[in-house]
Amino acid sequence: MKKEEIPSMMELQISWQFMQSVKRRILFCSLQMSISKAFSLAVFFCIINYIGLHIYNFFLHYMSLVCFETLVFMI
Repeated sequence: MKKEEIPSMMELQISWQFMQSVKRRILFCSLQMSISKAFSLAVFFCIINYIGLHIYNFFLHYMSLVCFETLVFMI
């Protein structure tokens, strides 16, 4: 390996500090965003679960009625 290809310790330290500052900034922004996003996602999932539960209960009820009717007709 040539000497020019190996980055110096100073360059590595500067790039490491830069990465740390970028990561800190991203974490801070995501923390601010995550509070509002988490709340909206929780509301969204509650609505989806509520609708899904009703659809599931409807299909379960409908399928049990269909199975019951087919059993009655078979007898």
